[in-house]
Amino acid sequence: MPRFSVIVPAYQVQAYLPACLESVLTQSYADLEPIVVDDRSPDASGEIAGEYAARDPRVRALRLPRRAGAGGARAAGAAEATGDYLLFLDGDDTLTAHALRAIADRLKETGEPDVPVHAVAHAHRDGRVERDAAGMVLTEFLRPARAHYRRYRTPGAAVRPAGRLRHALIRFGLHRTHRLLRLAQAAAGRLAKAAVKAARAGRSALLRLHYRVQLRLPLRADRAVFAAHRDRSHGYHPGALEQAFRAHAPQVRTAWIAAPEHHHTVPPGPRRITPGPAAYWTALARSRYVVSNDHLGLVKRPGQVFVQTRHGTPAQAQVVPLDERRPVPSASAFARPPLATVPRPAAAPTVAERL
Repeated sequence: MPRFSVIVPAYQVQAYLPACLESVLTQSYADLEPIVVDDRSPDASGEIAGEYAARDPRVRALRLPRRAGAGGARAAGAAEATGDYLLFLDGDDTLTAHALRAIADRLKETGEPDVPVHAVAHAHRDGRVERDAAGMVLTEFLRPARAHYRRYRTPGAAVRPAGRLRHALIRFGLHRTHRLLRLAQAAAGRLAKAAVKAARAGRSALLRLHYRVQLRLPLRADRAVFAAHRDRSHGYHPGALEQAFRAHAPQVRTAWIAAPEHHHTVPPGPRRITPGPAAYWTALARSRYVVSNDHLGLVKRPGQVFVQTRHGTPAQAQVVPLDERRPVPSASAFARPPLATVPRPAAAPTVAERL
């Protein structure tokens, strides 16, 4: 881990960036990592950063996907930094000779403060140099926090188990350990998100494979599956047809697709199916009859009967014919059951229009 991470945001500074980077790389204190952040600069700043990164392994060049401004570029560079201390240097500024050596020595003399604030000098075009009269000032954050913690914490106050370690680190002034813990927690969070994303992708792939296998198996002539708009409760036209199936074709086993919060509306008799799992795709692939007033995102296979009902007046079409294309839904359907509705059929012409 380097001692200093020097963050250099670069936007339209191609005339100054080489001098800036040279002032960093020629420092007598070499334990550093320069990070140049190309803030989508329209000039050659990004190319210059890439050339320095290829020439010196300590230099890292980042290119932002979109313009973020100076603050956003600094934040992006800080997120990639691994040094003990961050030092922000604009692309049109330079470090004076031995600046990092002086800062490192001062840090050691003052007992490793959390935040060093160093002096600056303003160089004008006419050659004048104005130095900051305040000089080098070192300030701290965690040490006052430790003192306040010991002074104001109520004895016996409950601390949540998840925060006990951080409380202990602040109490004993273990600043670097506290920072490493935060970095580890952030890395664990990113790893958890990546794991969830990979698990979802794997589940979708397995469901696609399962559905394709089910399409190759024979239809079940004694099965019928029903669904209402957006996986809602039992009812509407599909609900009436499901009751008719049970009354007039008892040899056909019916099933109703509904979200878990609507399972209680399904009467005794039909099987309850939750959208998404393998059982859902098995029912859609192998049931001879599929009845819905919503668009399920599928097309029928040979021998399968699809009945799609609609709400409305008798003047509207109540059955929408489905084409005979290949019965394979889109990949996104396996990640979450589709909720899109069928376009509304055109209304029947009035008597006046016929005349």
